[in-house]
Amino acid sequence: MIARRIPPPCVALVLANLLAGCQSAPTRFFMLEPVAPVSIAGSYTGPAIAVAAVHIPPALDRSDIVSEVAPGEFKVSDLEQWIAPLGQGIRQALSADLAARLPAGRVIFPHLAKPPGTIAVSVDLLSFDAGPRVATLQVSWLGTSDGAQPGAQPRSIGGTLRLQTPRSGEGAASMASALSALVAQLADRIVTELLLPAPDAG
Repeated sequence: MIARRIPPPCVALVLANLLAGCQSAPTRFFMLEPVAPVSIAGSYTGPAIAVAAVHIPPALDRSDIVSEVAPGEFKVSDLEQWIAPLGQGIRQALSADLAARLPAGRVIFPHLAKPPGTIAVSVDLLSFDAGPRVATLQVSWLGTSDGAQPGAQPRSIGGTLRLQTPRSGEGAASMASALSALVAQLADRIVTELLLPAPDAG
């Protein structure tokens, strides 16, 4: 009969910890969600609008979720990632937010053919700071149309905005929720500009 030596409890605990350390934690994926509007611009009868492009700073244009821990200092999480490139995620969320705020058929989603006179919106995300209590988005946007729609004049709208929203808690889930809210604020500002009367051609 061969005797088998049973390791003492302390040794067994060390072995269990080593085995647990060898198992990698699962990667968590996040996406931006549309935010319901406070009101709908049902009176809008202007040209269709499409989000043509969203440009992201190189520091944020990555699948890993990046958070700013101090001015000029960033933390990259390789276990928390965007489910799609951030620029594409913002473009899709902004399109959905606009569609929820404008009458049916006025928003042309990405990759669909755009009718003549469509206002093409380009967005340049300048910075995104997800602080412990407040998230801040600095963004510049420009919407232009060629006036090809019968009776329509060429139009240019846009501006540079600094948007803020309260942030509840920390972590990637809170960051994604805050960014979704800020993108919805951008949609609200775009709709406000669309409702302003177009300047006279003369």
